[in-house]
Amino acid sequence: MNKFYLLCFLFNTLYATAQGTADSVYVQASANKTTVCSFDTIQLTATGGSSLSYPCSYSWKTSGGVLLNDTGQQVQLSVGTIIASDTVIVTITDTANNGAFDTLIITNGNIGISITNNRPALIQGCHSSIDINSKVSGYTLGRDYNWSTGISGAKASISVSAANIVIVTVTNSVGCKDTDSIEVGYQGVTNKVNFRLPSEYNHLIQQWATCQLPFKNISVPCYPPWKAIFDPTGTGSDNIIYTDGTSIMVYTYYPAGTYHAKLTLDSAGCTFTKTRDVVIIPMPKGKWCEQNYYPEEDTTTIIPIMNSSNRINLFPNPTTNELHLSLSDFQPDFASIYDIAGRKVSEMKFEPVMDISALKNGAYLLELRKGNQIARGKFIKGD
Repeated sequence: MNKFYLLCFLFNTLYATAQGTADSVYVQASANKTTVCSFDTIQLTATGGSSLSYPCSYSWKTSGGVLLNDTGQQVQLSVGTIIASDTVIVTITDTANNGAFDTLIITNGNIGISITNNRPALIQGCHSSIDINSKVSGYTLGRDYNWSTGISGAKASISVSAANIVIVTVTNSVGCKDTDSIEVGYQGVTNKVNFRLPSEYNHLIQQWATCQLPFKNISVPCYPPWKAIFDPTGTGSDNIIYTDGTSIMVYTYYPAGTYHAKLTLDSAGCTFTKTRDVVIIPMPKGKWCEQNYYPEEDTTTIIPIMNSSNRINLFPNPTTNELHLSLSDFQPDFASIYDIAGRKVSEMKFEPVMDISALKNGAYLLELRKGNQIARGKFIKGD
């Protein structure tokens, strides 16, 4: 009897073991991040195996059927393969062909933001402000707004002093972000005011007296109606008013000196102003405008120093230590250098390469002489 019960016990144990083999393969999927942003790379991990320690293999794919190249227990997935929220499936198989699978939902955490105002956003009135409104889409949990003006929240109130390009960035709780921007100006006027001379060097405008100077208005275009008020001397005594949207403003300076030219854009009393220094240099012995000298009363022949397409060339200009001269049929004997006040600061025998390292930074007039012939040209000494 005891032998019979013992045999029954052994049979039941072996049967139970055999029956449990088919259920011994298991797998569980996890990820370091399941809500993801564009261009994220996440790590997927499969925890599993066989209770009988059979070797196992793994395969990964998305619910759309995209196979992942890696077949290990840990794989990396680029979010670029997921357009919307998707499911990742991992399957485990042992050498006895027993298998199991698990799924993991990957959520698209991208967030979007758009500014809803008309573009450009225009402030009505000099002492007014405008609300810039935005709306978000996508994964919006825990969103935080950051405006370039230092304001937080879905709406920003922009005042006169802040009118410009306004940028807003929104970030959600999983770190996804998006950005939008808008130009904010005034009805009829812009605060991006600027002007220059075509021959301007660095930020200092230096020109010869008695020459007609064409200033160019390079302001961001205004919204009509508007007018430009150009004050070339900074005194208000010679204001030139333009109402035709012109970009070229012309003025002739006579006494040498420094003037504070000012351009004001005005619309219905809303004004923005740009001021720049204009240094006017006296003209020694004659008048020269736009690279053309006018003959003096004596018989001296004035030859302009032209650009590289002509017979006399000055280079580099501006320069630091050396000034090179390329000459054709004019062979001078002497060279003189004058400063902006008309004072002679250097005189030497002519050489095609001149050492000007001892000169202070600034604008100069070079005069080349041979008998009763003179060639003149200006250059700038800088660092």
